[in-house]
Amino acid sequence: MNKFESSLKTLAVKGSVHLTIRRTISIALNILGALLITRIVGPEIYGLYNAAYGIFTFLLPIALMGMNIYLIRETDISSETIDAIFWWLVFFSFFIVIASMPLFMIATIYWIGEDKFFFSVAIFLLCIPITVSSYVPFGIMERKFEYKKVASCELISQTVYYACAIPLAWKGHGIYALLIGFFASQIVLFAMAFVFSRYTPRWGILKLRNSQLTEALKYGASQAASGWVHNLRQLAPSLILLPLLGGAAAGYWALANRLLNIVSFTKATLERVSVPVFSKVKDDRQKFARTTSLILSGQVISLGIILSLFSICIPTLLPRLIGYKWNTNTILIIYAILSVRVLLASITSILSISLQIKGQNLLVTKTALVQTVLFFMAGYTVSTYTQNTISLYVFALVDLLSHLPSLWILYNRGIKPKIAEIEWRILSLWLLAVTLAIVTPLFGWWLYIICGLLILNPFSLRHLEQFYNLVKHGDSIHLSKHTKV
Repeated sequence: MNKFESSLKTLAVKGSVHLTIRRTISIALNILGALLITRIVGPEIYGLYNAAYGIFTFLLPIALMGMNIYLIRETDISSETIDAIFWWLVFFSFFIVIASMPLFMIATIYWIGEDKFFFSVAIFLLCIPITVSSYVPFGIMERKFEYKKVASCELISQTVYYACAIPLAWKGHGIYALLIGFFASQIVLFAMAFVFSRYTPRWGILKLRNSQLTEALKYGASQAASGWVHNLRQLAPSLILLPLLGGAAAGYWALANRLLNIVSFTKATLERVSVPVFSKVKDDRQKFARTTSLILSGQVISLGIILSLFSICIPTLLPRLIGYKWNTNTILIIYAILSVRVLLASITSILSISLQIKGQNLLVTKTALVQTVLFFMAGYTVSTYTQNTISLYVFALVDLLSHLPSLWILYNRGIKPKIAEIEWRILSLWLLAVTLAIVTPLFGWWLYIICGLLILNPFSLRHLEQFYNLVKHGDSIHLSKHTKV
């Protein structure tokens, strides 16, 4: 058992390292590419593009039907079932494209009222079958912890996007430059996924009655339902900000979120690696609890440091990089509010993944539904009855606050009775410290003194030492009242 856990830890660490290296390089590309694109096109075009992209990110998980998680989670799956899953995803994704196309045409005409919006959505819809198909070879690679190949594919695809989009945008093609770059990147991602995985799908349409495929669809639907509900939030820019506040407001929202996605790379890395790691220890309550504790603490500490450091750079560097078309103070305020939202969302996400691995999919779905309904109701209200600039700030605050009820439900209804009791005192202490560090550029440098007191006090240092020992020594560290989870 010790050898198995050591091997599992090695695979997880290697996977994290490869993904983190990829994300580090990706940060450089994203910062350079995103800043060049936003400087060229301005907030309105950027907002229109990202509003359409939000529809893509909403429909993509629906087309996947949770099969990407099933391919990683299932330890014993036949090649015939993998082929059947592939063809199911192909046909189902085409069905979604055909069914949703007229719906968004009607929404564009009668609600959004933006001429280029439907064309942008149509391009993204055409990319769905291409992107969905690539998830099968990616799932095969991730089952084997071949994250180096996965990272290479994603990095090449990202490079193609900027190589196409930036020159075209510079020549004045506007939103068409961004759409062409995205379409080209998905084609390259599709091709590289099959080349790196060496997967060749065999025609398996007659085997769609495969019993394991039926099991996969049942699990995938139950697992993905919470993601579908949660991803309704991706429609907020297109359904609320764009029609009510205009393309510029959607652009500021998109840029702040883009910056957050760039710098919060450890969030995606830990979430991605946690799926196969949780799957390996799901039958041992104590090991599962210790893994959850380790990942939660890692999320808060790593994200907090990165987000707070980046907030220092925004007031001085961002105006010189994005140009006169953008208001830096607006971006800084939205970034600060949404950074705290990212911290809460990272905790919620890890708790949701751990519960899904335990089979608590329905609870996660209900929680996501509560969060999404609160967000849309409050977001629509503040966007309707407040002024443009104030609306953006309150809209971001509503996004942050909508995570609190879901966090409470996940812990009290799922984590505490099913997994373990988490030591919230230390997590809350670190969360408060990094929140103050993030908002320091807005309120004054004196807040760093409070942050230091919160992090460097004996209670916090004792927990940091224990988490360090848990990572370093593994099974030789026994749970105590200070590592309650």
